[in-house]
Amino acid sequence: MPYISIAEFKRLESRYHTILERFQPLIDDPCLENSLAYWVLHTDRNLPKVFLRHSICDLLSFDFEELSQKRGIGKKKIDGLLSLLERTLQELESPTRIRPLKISATSSHILPNFEAIHSIKPSEVTERQWRSWQQTLHNHYLTHEPIGRLAFSLQNIPLDIWNTPVDTYLQYSLLEIKGLKKYGPKRLQSIFLIFNSLHIFLEKSLLDYHLAICLRPRFIVQIKHWIRNQVENNLFPTPEDFHSKVITLILNQIQHDGGEMLYELLKSYLTPYQAPPSVIEQAEKLSVARTRIYQLLGKCSSIMKVRWSDGPEMINSLLKNQQTLNKDSAETIRLIDNTLSLLFSDKISLVPLMEHPSPSVHP
Repeated sequence: MPYISIAEFKRLESRYHTILERFQPLIDDPCLENSLAYWVLHTDRNLPKVFLRHSICDLLSFDFEELSQKRGIGKKKIDGLLSLLERTLQELESPTRIRPLKISATSSHILPNFEAIHSIKPSEVTERQWRSWQQTLHNHYLTHEPIGRLAFSLQNIPLDIWNTPVDTYLQYSLLEIKGLKKYGPKRLQSIFLIFNSLHIFLEKSLLDYHLAICLRPRFIVQIKHWIRNQVENNLFPTPEDFHSKVITLILNQIQHDGGEMLYELLKSYLTPYQAPPSVIEQAEKLSVARTRIYQLLGKCSSIMKVRWSDGPEMINSLLKNQQTLNKDSAETIRLIDNTLSLLFSDKISLVPLMEHPSPSVHP
């Protein structure tokens, strides 16, 4: 260590021995096997890099003189190391749980304000925070859920990871995930955003309670509730009902996940008593090439497949009900068929508007 006064050396040494004594009751804690880097925050300064790969257990085996004689270690580095160890002790001794990144939230929201969470920076996430997020998602059985289904908006998530299961990211440490190819700051931010928001939502739920939380996009829960009510009460919806209770909610989600252009495009195809426009008409209206229309419709389908993979089964239950009752509404059936074709099929085949529909049982 560069020259410092004997009094300063004794002060730092005494501080180190106090830290060692406080760690003794915690010596069997498995957290002490984590490297020192695990406990580092983005605000930490003057840390001795030579010790960051050592576990706290390893560091506790050094005496103060050994630490101070390491090359490049001066008063500031020792002081930074001791401050980190003291903060780690406070976390381990505290009965409270790990807190996520500070974000603004109001009591009127179930989840904190999205804009506040969105400001999260990958460089500010610590290994300890990342591990706590991973543990929360694992504890709530979200390992097989596609990452896109849990996202606030798919506009913030790269298309190629929409269907990637959460489990894929549970196997990596923070350092490892930052080292993956194609995982730059924007992609990491989108993943951290999902993990952090879910951690905030789920961390206070009781794991030993006899009920578990099953997460689904809200619009799906609303649609399923309405369809179940229709089926159980032997009702078949009018075109207006199906549009307001199903199509409108889907359109709102498409707008949220894909933007205004996707919303306007899909809306023109799923309006009651309105003939679906041709691709040429849509291309002229939106001032894009015809191939772009097909790309946009394909994106609508991709959105719904990740958001609501079992959508066709639920929507088709309405048709089964209609067949059983021998009632018919050609326009409702047309809307249902076109909804399934546009949003859940790899091949789009639209049913045209019939001027004088005649009753028939849907196959």
